Amino acid sequence: MGERSAYDEIDALRERLRKLEARSFQERQQDNRARVASLGLAVGATAVFLSPALPWLRDTGPHGLRISDEGEISLDALGSATGWELWGAALDAERWGLLLGFLVLAFAFLTAVWAVFALGSDEAAVGNRVLLTAQIAAAVPPVLFLFFWTYAPEDDGPAAGPGVFAAVAACVLIILAARRGKDL
Repeated sequence: MGERSAYDEIDALRERLRKLEARSFQERQQDNRARVASLGLAVGATAVFLSPALPWLRDTGPHGLRISDEGEISLDALGSATGWELWGAALDAERWGLLLGFLVLAFAFLTAVWAVFALGSDEAAVGNRVLLTAQIAAAVPPVLFLFFWTYAPEDDGPAAGPGVFAAVAACVLIILAARRGKDL
């Protein structure tokens, strides 16, 4: 009367095995998402860290590679300034908007590094707060550089160099990776 048949026990074991496989699959997916988010945050932080070493300003005058009719190759000097040089010049000229942009860029780097370690923690709420902070910190530098960057395309003055675009792309990557990490 109280005994279970062998078929009922086998069905119960099959159901338990199915649930274990489903949970294992979900945990693997969550681990893969965490890895992708951590990698995106780490790459974004690295790109933000290295972007000031790239040219942030470049001369728009005639320059570049030239090959003469005789086959002689010449390379004109290209005037450029790195982010570190621009930061120093902004400090000397008291351009507080650009200085604020660089400080917020440094804050975005620090929060991205912090978020990489927060993804490895066990508390999801702490990780989500840190990821939200990283998203906000990474969204501010492009906006600040947009508002405080003075560039008139009709002059032959300096133009934005690849360092600016690398920093903006790194900030976008940090925002997307933090969003991916919050989905966990």
